[in-house]
Amino acid sequence: MSFKSCIKNSRLFKKVFYFKTIDSTNDHAFRISSRYRNNFIVVADKQTDGRGRFNRIWFSPARENIYFSLFIQEPVLDHNDLSILTAQTMLKVLQSYKRSLQIKWPNDIICDQKKVSGLLIENQVSQGRIQASVIGVGINCFTNFLRIGELKGRAVSLRDLTDKPLSREKIFNDCVSLFEKQYLDFSSCRKQVFADWKKNIAYLHDTVTIKAGSAVYSGVLKRVNRDGSILLADGRIRHKLTFGEMA
Repeated sequence: MSFKSCIKNSRLFKKVFYFKTIDSTNDHAFRISSRYRNNFIVVADKQTDGRGRFNRIWFSPARENIYFSLFIQEPVLDHNDLSILTAQTMLKVLQSYKRSLQIKWPNDIICDQKKVSGLLIENQVSQGRIQASVIGVGINCFTNFLRIGELKGRAVSLRDLTDKPLSREKIFNDCVSLFEKQYLDFSSCRKQVFADWKKNIAYLHDTVTIKAGSAVYSGVLKRVNRDGSILLADGRIRHKLTFGEMA
């Protein structure tokens, strides 16, 4: 199995662009889109300038983890649905290796508060309409984060969570195949995808702190809403948040 196996019978993606080393799969996907007009995937063994949400560095050593971006022209789903669908898709695949994985709002996948996978969705917008979406995915597979001081206790790899055999190529192909199936069938599986996403949200009914821009909110995470937002309860005060980072 290779990183290009998923394209053989794909109805959504026309090509996989594979690189041994690249700056950022998201950035390169945008560059490719200027000359390639179909849906495609960028996957790399290593990123030299990988990044996550809020422009944070995504540690991307060679051939240890999975780094890829899905480029979709004129997506039929809005940003929130794409986020929910992608997070739940990745979780479902990764839970076959570690059942206790959860989603840390909005779309990180964690185990015991340590990040296993993260998403970064960026859009091309023209005249108020999304023309294309790039969904960047990073999955920690083999890196030993105990040896990386700034990430020790904050990130973990699948290798440290399971005794099952791991293949970057298989995990990648499984993620892409399930994403495509659910994306194309979203009108019929929407309710189930949201129910599964909601069921796996971490810290529900716990007290959490959310940083949203320059504002900081603390309260009990009462619920997650169908639009991907959350409701925090701080005494009698209610905060509906549509974006932010859980501290």
